[in-house]
Amino acid sequence: MTAHTASAINAYTVLVLGMIGIKMSFDKEVMDFVPVMLSVFLLILNNSIKYFNRTPAYVAYGITLLLIYFLSKELVSIWNTDEVFCKVRLAVMLVSSLPPLYFLIVLYKEKARVRAKAKRY
Repeated sequence: MTAHTASAINAYTVLVLGMIGIKMSFDKEVMDFVPVMLSVFLLILNNSIKYFNRTPAYVAYGITLLLIYFLSKELVSIWNTDEVFCKVRLAVMLVSSLPPLYFLIVLYKEKARVRAKAKRY
């Protein structure tokens, strides 16, 4: 699996499950729209990850970290309630956000190694 496919799978998962959560919630809050908007930004930046345009790829990494932060805050805030579907939905979104981080870090290390090797010659 490459970084851009992991990021795309993450973005689509968060987008679909976030929209399901928005449709099922009785009270609409601004915080419910944050993961959906971040996943849209990740989908926009996905082509930059594929071809490693340096600055947008780093922005996508930051957005992924921000997405993990917001999802974990939401999961912690509803942990003591009895909304099982909401807990499962947020946990799936959070777990699907972890592989893109790993693959983005591997991509950055590989590109830095190639850049250092090219600079040596």
